[in-house]
Amino acid sequence: MTSSLQLKLLPSKLSSLSSKNTTGAQEKQRTEQSNHRLKTTIKVPGSKPRIISSVYGKIKTIILFFPTNGAYSIYPYFEFVKELIVQMGGGGRQFLLIAESNTLSEDQSKALYILANQKGNYFCQVPIIYDSSDLAPWAQDCFLPITYNVAGKDQTYLVEPCNESSNKNVARELVHSLEEIGLANLNIQHSDSLVPFVGGNVLIGKNFTLIGLNRTNKETIKEHGENWLGKNIILLESKSTDLHLFWPECRSTSDGYCNKYEASAERQAVFHLDLFITLAGKNKEGQEILVIGEPVIGFSITDDTPFDIKELIKDVITQTTRAIEETIFHLKRELRNLSIPFKIIRNHLPLTYYDERIDHQKTRYWCWASYNNCLVEHYYDNSGLDPRVVKNVIMPSYGINSDYSSKKCAETRELYGSWTDLHIYDLQNQWLWEDLGYEVTLMRQDYNPFIRRQGSLNCLTNCIERE
Repeated sequence: MTSSLQLKLLPSKLSSLSSKNTTGAQEKQRTEQSNHRLKTTIKVPGSKPRIISSVYGKIKTIILFFPTNGAYSIYPYFEFVKELIVQMGGGGRQFLLIAESNTLSEDQSKALYILANQKGNYFCQVPIIYDSSDLAPWAQDCFLPITYNVAGKDQTYLVEPCNESSNKNVARELVHSLEEIGLANLNIQHSDSLVPFVGGNVLIGKNFTLIGLNRTNKETIKEHGENWLGKNIILLESKSTDLHLFWPECRSTSDGYCNKYEASAERQAVFHLDLFITLAGKNKEGQEILVIGEPVIGFSITDDTPFDIKELIKDVITQTTRAIEETIFHLKRELRNLSIPFKIIRNHLPLTYYDERIDHQKTRYWCWASYNNCLVEHYYDNSGLDPRVVKNVIMPSYGINSDYSSKKCAETRELYGSWTDLHIYDLQNQWLWEDLGYEVTLMRQDYNPFIRRQGSLNCLTNCIERE
């Protein structure tokens, strides 16, 4: 009997999460369609655009989506929201949960409100008029919060991309609902834009903005980028052979599995930038710190592992490593051209997988356990007697509560999988950020169900206000 990799099945309640976005050829097709559908009548709201930073400032208002489609309503997303509200603490924060009015029970909504209030924060469920069957939990991708100077005053807009997406017009409905609720301290407007982008593919530093090219094109950025998104835009791409070009829809291996890799994107190393790049603010020397993922194998390989599986793993690691190295080379050049001092630190980006067995079909999905997909705060606090620099990072975990092997899969009479071998990477990434002077909060919920859909903690959120 042919030896294979350790079986990693997820319990059914964790395997029904909506997919993040289309990839590969579908990404390219949508981008091309978007470029033909630019509405030249759209005008930029104001001058001096400033996208809300990915790192600088205390997070004040954060958006979360609650998936409401019945097909994945059993997904225990409530526990993730609850833990985030508890762990962020800080006081003075607002958590806005976008969902249909009946998605949460009255007790659940009340519990979240109480938990937020205990930390000196505010929780509000915001109902929107929207086809919620398409509303996945990926709040990061739908829009960018951008402040413009309008008639001499700063005004924040939730700016939607011009590319087609299932979550189009979420920002418009969100702004409308916020007005109806009457959150007096929020003065947010909505705007469409002439620029195609995906929020998770945009990272904002102090004086620069990184944008991945898989849903954005150079021509549009050259024509409209500065007016809409600000100066010092760095477009990042990799010219390495894209994994989706040589990886068929199903790559069969000798253990009878159809292997799928959905984390690829045209012209960049991994699906979105926030899956392998994190901005960590400036160090004492004034250098911008960029934490960039370094691919590693996040599971055990034995001498008995079939050769074709080893070759498959080698392909993913090698191609992704090469693509990230090209991205780093390009990034260094552009930062030097802008005279921005910087330092790059590498963190582990483990390759992992999960199995799926439906009837007689065996499928293995390959993905990255991204620790770069985290929430970062870097700000100066002068509210007390001892002014100080505050550095916080909230990080997903993949090896803490990820052992499901005590449960049996009723359909196949096999045990569910365990991802506890990733815990060493939980700790290594925690230690890395602690060495950078950050107070690290390592989440206890298992984020493996999210990475199988190319997202994690940062993708679940959208910070629309920092101070």
